[in-house]
Formats: sequence, C-alpha cells, structure tokens
Amino acid sequence: MATVEQGNEQDAFTCPICLETLKTPKSLPCLHTFCETCIGEFILSTELRAEQKLSNYPCPVCRTVVTPTKPEDKPSQWAASLPHNFTISSLILMQNAKSVEQECHICKKQKKISKATHWCRDCTEALCEECLHLHGLMKLFADHKIVQIKEIDASVSEHEPESCMISDSCPVHSSKSVVAFCFDHHELCCVLCVTVQHRKCESVQVIQEMQYLKANKINALVFEVNDIKSNIGNIIKDKRVKQVKLEAGFTEIEVRANKLIASIKDNLDDILALFIKDLNIKREEQQHDFEKN
Repeated sequence: MATVEQGNEQDAFTCPICLETLKTPKSLPCLHTFCETCIGEFILSTELRAEQKLSNYPCPVCRTVVTPTKPEDKPSQWAASLPHNFTISSLILMQNAKSVEQECHICKKQKKISKATHWCRDCTEALCEECLHLHGLMKLFADHKIVQIKEIDASVSEHEPESCMISDSCPVHSSKSVVAFCFDHHELCCVLCVTVQHRKCESVQVIQEMQYLKANKINALVFEVNDIKSNIGNIIKDKRVKQVKLEAGFTEIEVRANKLIASIKDNLDDILALFIKDLNIKREEQQHDFEKN
C-alpha cells in the first residue's frame, strides 16, 4: 500500500512532458501541471505545426483547449503567464526535505552522490556546498531564495512547513519576488509587474503594508458596527417611547370617552326625571278634571 501511495506522489510531482520532477510548475485550467519550460516548448511546437499564429492551444494530456489570459502576447510568453502551482512546489519541497541525507540534485545529474545541505526554492532543487557556491556565482540565480535543509526539516517536524516551503517568486517573472498585491486584478506582483502590467491600476498595495491596512480596515469595520449598533439602539428606544406615548394616548381617549358617556347618561337621567315629573303633573290634572265632571 505504501508503494502505491509513493507511486502516486511521484506521478503528481512528475512533468508529463519531460517525465522528470517538475521545475517551476505551471497549471492549466484543466489542473494538469507542467514545467514552465516544457509547456512553453509545447506551445511553440504547436504553433510551428499549425504554421499560423495561435489563439489557443490544447492541454498535452487531456487535449482541453486553453485560451491564454493575454492572447495579444507572443506565444513564447504564454507559459510564463500561467499560474504557478504553489501546492505542487510545496509538496515537492516537503518530499525532498523528509530525508536528512538528501542528495544533491545537480551532482545526481552528473552521476555523483553528494549530501545536500541547502534548498533553492526557485529551482526546487537540493544543493551540496560545492554546487551552492557555483549557484551563487551565477548572475542568473542571484535573486534565488536559498534555505538550509535542516531548517526545512525542523519546520516539517513541527508541522509548520509554510515558513520555508512556499516560494515567493512572482508568477509572471520567476526571477523576481512578489512585493505587492493588485486589488484591481487580485494578483500578486513583483516590481516589474507593478511598473509594467499594473502601472495604471488604482489599487496596488505593498505586501508589508497590508497588515496595517488590514488592521485599519478592521478598526474601521468595528467602528462602523458600533455605530450601527448605537443607531439600532436609538431606533429601538424611540420606538419604545412612541409605543408608551401611543398606549397613553389610547388610555386617555378611553377615559375621556367613559367620562363623556357618563355625562350623557347623567343628562339623559335628568331629562327622563323631568319628563316623568311633567308626565305625573299632567296625569294628576287629567284625573282632577275627570273627577270634577
């Protein structure tokens, strides 16, 4: 069972084109992942076979048609604009960090065995001391982020791999680190992205300042909620006052109505008494006349 699981892990980490461990993993909308270089070469070869400018291209695995996010760019730039698969990068890093005696990937390609001491997060490769020195001499790799494997091992053992394993490389310019976030396009940006693709965007925030922005937004939200709460309290209070006044008004009307009815009854009783008195007088007069005749 463990062998099957290990095989599935290796399949997930293997580029379907070059059949080697993924380098700078790029994902297509169908979720298949390839090395940036491999998918870039596939796009160019597809254009070469078509003998015309492409507007889309098929996934090398499932043939799902992929439309580039920026079709106006040259096909040679389409691979770089694909989203970076940080999940796969993280899993590869964790897989390679499991063994204390990690072999140097560069030496392994040369059929040599050397103990790796460092990990390049941009190349996703383990390096021995000698290869690390050569790696640092190359201008192309000057901005790459290097961490000690023992630090990664410590993070993994403490179940906190995030501090070391996730690359901060720009999804578009892999040699640059992300420094800002564009709220207009919801994208991470490096310095080149900010000055070129996002130069006209209205809401671009430096990542280091976003924690303060978040705190300010939370404070503003708390203030707004408290204000709403206060307004609701005042509305409820006003409604209760109006309800009390309305109830008092109905009670006053009832009292006045009872007084009016009582007054009318008293007047009617007086009128009735006067009527009966007059009626008795008339009766006595008529009785007297009958007796007289």
